[in-house]
Amino acid sequence: MEKAIQEGRVLFGPDENKVPTLKRYLHETEGQVLASVIYKDRRSARKRLRLLFGIDGVFPNPKDEDVIRKLVEATTNEQEIVMDFFAGSCTTAHAVLQQNREDGGRRRFIMVQLPEPLDPAKKEHKAAIAFCNQIGKPRNIAEIGKERIRRVIAKMQAEREGQLEINPDEDLGFKVFKLQRSHFKEWQPVEPTTPHALDDLFSQHASPLVEGWEPQALLTEILLLEGFPLDSAIVPLDETFPANTVWRVHHPEVGHELFVCLDETLAEETVERLKAGELLRDDDIFICLDAALTDEAKVVLDDRLRLKVI
Repeated sequence: MEKAIQEGRVLFGPDENKVPTLKRYLHETEGQVLASVIYKDRRSARKRLRLLFGIDGVFPNPKDEDVIRKLVEATTNEQEIVMDFFAGSCTTAHAVLQQNREDGGRRRFIMVQLPEPLDPAKKEHKAAIAFCNQIGKPRNIAEIGKERIRRVIAKMQAEREGQLEINPDEDLGFKVFKLQRSHFKEWQPVEPTTPHALDDLFSQHASPLVEGWEPQALLTEILLLEGFPLDSAIVPLDETFPANTVWRVHHPEVGHELFVCLDETLAEETVERLKAGELLRDDDIFICLDAALTDEAKVVLDDRLRLKVI
């Protein structure tokens, strides 16, 4: 503090009541000093969106991805996550992908958008509706945003062909998650008036899963229930378990791995491979359907590894 005062670096203001502030020079600051106002004519953004979508007016007043890219560059490091709670046409995702290519970053994005329906009665929605019809998707804003990300990634992949200066390990991909109810049936106890009514109640819950459940969607719910983030690596082990579909789930922030099989039956050769204990470490967990195991297989596997059944 004394050294800064001697060098004239501390500004005390006209009276002693002002909080002292430190004087810094522009050449001493890291990176760029962001301008107070960043502005670009929106017509250029609309033109680029028209070239990307092949139709004009899908979004009448789109934000400029280059402006958002400058904000991303100024406010994030190369490993951070950028979240947009009102994603719209997903300009922010476009900007993050561009900035990653610009500086070789590994930023990730999370776009949140309600499937807000497009109204045929509104003139400004007609182009967007025509676009959704053209690509065979439901008529809502979320679908337009997802399609934009797909097309931006396809364009960037095409640009990468033969360009040695572009990082070949560039992460060009994204996942889509939709909020839905649990795959597990909700137990609603009632007071059966007869033993037959009680039998009916239990028979309805012979399987804990709702009708029409899908393995990939259930796998996502299992990840969340087991404390694995949604960006966990999910690797199919087709060569290791040719008789069943088994996924290996890994995340660097979780100390163990998951091995998940949601087939209706666990093949004998799969059980034998699991019994050998070569693949799973002590803390790893194997998850499968209860109905997929014979009583004998259940006893053996429960003795050899951490087994959880649905």
